[in-house]
Amino acid sequence: MATNNKYTTDIVTTSAIPTSYGLLDNGAIFPPPSMYKMVFTPKPGQEIQAAGFRHVRHIGGSHFNISYSGVAHSHTQWPSRFQLTAPGLGTVDPNTPSGYKEFPGIYKVVFTDSTNPNNVIPFPPPQNNQVYMWIYFGRNESTGIDDLNDIVIDLDIDYDNDPWTLSTTSAPGPVIPTNLNNFNI
Repeated sequence: MATNNKYTTDIVTTSAIPTSYGLLDNGAIFPPPSMYKMVFTPKPGQEIQAAGFRHVRHIGGSHFNISYSGVAHSHTQWPSRFQLTAPGLGTVDPNTPSGYKEFPGIYKVVFTDSTNPNNVIPFPPPQNNQVYMWIYFGRNESTGIDDLNDIVIDLDIDYDNDPWTLSTTSAPGPVIPTNLNNFNI
């Protein structure tokens, strides 16, 4: 069990990796079909929330990117669910067997609050809130991994006291009013 200044962690595994065809979590489904998650439990006197887990990266790599709410295959739903994807996911790479950029075994993660599964607003996290980090296994969205024993996955996960907000998790761009007064073609 690893420790941090605000929380402790533990891995929860609920299914074995099928050796006949490997493991590839469908990115469009939440929670991931493998049901693998890491549980972050606050230390006594501390409070944590999913919105505080803003920094995840493969050791030696770039930070994962927020997947904006409302974007295809994004599971981000403020205030209690945040998807981070490996940088370059979906980028063409002719030097890999899949033809797309590949990663060491995890291509995205989704953080959720244990005490707010329905995203009730406002959400002041109670002291007993745990955060789940759901893990999506695969070298990318189309290439599975064959065996966890054959790979080493090192993630650097940091908690930030400046949490994600509704505006930082919403897709950038112009706001289109929902109530149009007139429309000309």
